[in-house]
Amino acid sequence: MKRITAALLLLTLVFALFGCKKQDAFEIEFSIPAGSSGAYVYADEELSPNGNRLRLRAGAGYGKAKFILTPAEAAEGKEEITVTLGQGETITVSVEKGTWYRIGIFADNPDAAAKAAGVYAENVTLRIE
Repeated sequence: MKRITAALLLLTLVFALFGCKKQDAFEIEFSIPAGSSGAYVYADEELSPNGNRLRLRAGAGYGKAKFILTPAEAAEGKEEITVTLGQGETITVSVEKGTWYRIGIFADNPDAAAKAAGVYAENVTLRIE
């Protein structure tokens, strides 16, 4: 019985140390309304970098796209950050740790149905707006 208890404790310890990684990479999706033209469409999520840099990678849905990071709370000295990415391209952006950002995509959708586009963000914490 002692062996079984020791084995279970060891297994629990190993799982606690190695199995509970903090998730810091997320796919953020945008729904671009039908008939929209030349406007930023923001995701429902806001992101906050875990450090002074975050990595963005364009997902499916658009060829080249312009993304914007807008500080969620207006404060002096905090500026918008814009980047242009092609599908699958990655960029590392210098940001202020602890600042919450809204993320948007500059998009046109002349179609009659909504379109989906996405971006992957790494080294961030996410919250729902």
